[in-house]
Amino acid sequence: MTDVKTRLHNQLVIDRIFNISPETAKLAKNHPKIIELLSLGCIAA
Repeated sequence: MTDVKTRLHNQLVIDRIFNISPETAKLAKNHPKIIELLSLGCIAA
């Protein structure tokens, strides 16, 4: 359950970064580093 909460929190933070960043910034939500950030702090099973 804590992994789900951590992943949802990470998603919220990433979404806020994308919303704040200017339109000219080239950010891709499917970039491997973004996917890695989503699992930051999750326990590997």
